[in-house]
Amino acid sequence: SIGVDTASYQDIYYRLTLGHENTHAEIGYLYINKIAALLKAPYVIVQLLTVGLSVFFLHLFIKSSIRVPEQGFALIVFLCSTLYLSYYCSGVRQGIAISVCLYASRYIINRKFTKFILVVGFATLFHKSAICFIPGYVIYRKKIKILYLILLFVVEYFLAPYVKVVFDILISYVTG
Repeated sequence: SIGVDTASYQDIYYRLTLGHENTHAEIGYLYINKIAALLKAPYVIVQLLTVGLSVFFLHLFIKSSIRVPEQGFALIVFLCSTLYLSYYCSGVRQGIAISVCLYASRYIINRKFTKFILVVGFATLFHKSAICFIPGYVIYRKKIKILYLILLFVVEYFLAPYVKVVFDILISYVTG
């Protein structure tokens, strides 16, 4: 066992291998598990796929954000950090969402709202908390008073359940 959530993630996988569809996880993570279950792969393949997806988006973020000579060093430092061990080996869904949101930051900088929303929407397929990254688009390069920032996060906290409903409707529409 790698972390405290590993047993829960294994349970999701084993339930799917037995044909139980009623599992509590975001659809992106469930699809990774379903693919592995259909292939009759061991659970370690799910772990490899999820960590691979996280590292892929982390690599894209580093590649677009850091000068070429420092890219390899930045990736190694991040992968060896406590954050990596915590989110990518235990809270794998959060790890994927974080990596995807980091990648989405390029669309904040380039002011491409549609691409930003699509990428953050993709991140929510793995962890709903990714929705909290959306205000980053609005507050980028703004001088914001701390009181306004606190108010923004309080409002987002109360709106989050409604945004989840909208994303759930969109996801169910797309997935049939």
